[in-house]
Amino acid sequence: MQLFEAIFQPLSLADFRQHFDQGKCLVVEGEPTKFDGLVSPDDIERRLNDGCNANQFVQVIKDGARAPKV
Repeated sequence: MQLFEAIFQPLSLADFRQHFDQGKCLVVEGEPTKFDGLVSPDDIERRLNDGCNANQFVQVIKDGARAPKV
């Protein structure tokens, strides 16, 4: 939550919620390095190597059942 609040400063969380609920657009301004450190190379490597990057076959639904379309 601290990172979220830091990204949207000086907009308070209550102001953000009100702005969001009204359907208004948000523009994030500030220092060019505001988003540095959100995702590190280690985070990317961990995700690529944890098995979540497996490709899924396209599936079709026919006669109420799923079947891979290879």
